[in-house]
Amino acid sequence: MLRYLPGLFFVQVVSAVLLWVNQDSTPQDLAIQFGVPALLVTLVTGLWFASIARADAERANAKLKEQHAREREKLQINAEKSKARVVVQTQKEIRKQEKRIGRKASLKVGLAFMGATAAGILMLITELLTFGLMTIMTTLGGLGGYLVRSRQSYDASVNSNKQDIRVIDAQDLQSRLPAPVKTDLDDPK
Repeated sequence: MLRYLPGLFFVQVVSAVLLWVNQDSTPQDLAIQFGVPALLVTLVTGLWFASIARADAERANAKLKEQHAREREKLQINAEKSKARVVVQTQKEIRKQEKRIGRKASLKVGLAFMGATAAGILMLITELLTFGLMTIMTTLGGLGGYLVRSRQSYDASVNSNKQDIRVIDAQDLQSRLPAPVKTDLDDPK
């Protein structure tokens, strides 16, 4: 509000000087000699005050926009961080469930292979040699394939664990744009 004080003081000084200069004037002369200049000074001062008020409003608006932009950026950064945390947590949960399911499946598959191998051994004992050997070999081949697939799954999960998601803090990182590349199109001939 101190910005308006010089304008108010100016209007008061001009009014006092005009009244002092026109002390001996008649009321009609006073209206013309004092009223018109005082009205013009008041009008100019009012426009000056309007300009000051508009500049204050624009400054406040710019400050508010900047504050909102900073808040929006913080919200976006926090959203990205929480999204990355959720992704990491979800991946851990998925790996945990895969291991649990894999253990259950391994137990069932192991029991099935043991049963098939036992049937093959029983056939060997009961003198069905060819059919027993065929059953045992088939069982061992299936078990080998199952172990290879299990190993591949394990390797894939180990490799995915090594590639953790990195969260980049934008406040610590200063981005710099590379210099523009000059082309033949930029060169006027």
